[in-house]
Amino acid sequence: MAISSPDGDVTMGMERVDTGKDLISPSSGYTDWVGTIPVTGAYQLIISTNNPDTYYFLMLEIPANIFFETGATSETISGYVEVFQDFHPDVITRVRYMAYAREDQTMEISLGSPNLDSLAIGVIGQSDGKEYINYEVKSNHFEMDLPSTQGYFIDIYSVGGVSTDFSLQVEIE
Repeated sequence: MAISSPDGDVTMGMERVDTGKDLISPSSGYTDWVGTIPVTGAYQLIISTNNPDTYYFLMLEIPANIFFETGATSETISGYVEVFQDFHPDVITRVRYMAYAREDQTMEISLGSPNLDSLAIGVIGQSDGKEYINYEVKSNHFEMDLPSTQGYFIDIYSVGGVSTDFSLQVEIE
């Protein structure tokens, strides 16, 4: 989740509706947050500013989990990445997935699209925050032996400013 404004005068907080307990204190000054919500329930976002005339861009992203059929080691996903230039032109548009894997397994990711030159893969560890491949490399294939048991964010970026269909194949063995 991230929030931005042209003057940098907007921050955010989040609290549970039923208890009023802060997950992110509104006074923390946060403009971005990545984490796991501890329990299922209703949460309220609190947007703070001292400028009543400001406008802001709020991004809330919940990754789609990748599940494998029993006994399967790969999954192919059809997706679409849409570029929202009218809303906030300097935001790079992406679609985010999450795949869970164990240490020493091999993960292989392949991306296909009619506009493949406009797409790139990014992979980030959920627990360690390590970037295993940066989207700026503009790769459509990734393979590595995984260093730890954790969730891995698999991001599909539109780096060419094009909205397009794609197919994502993820194999974990």
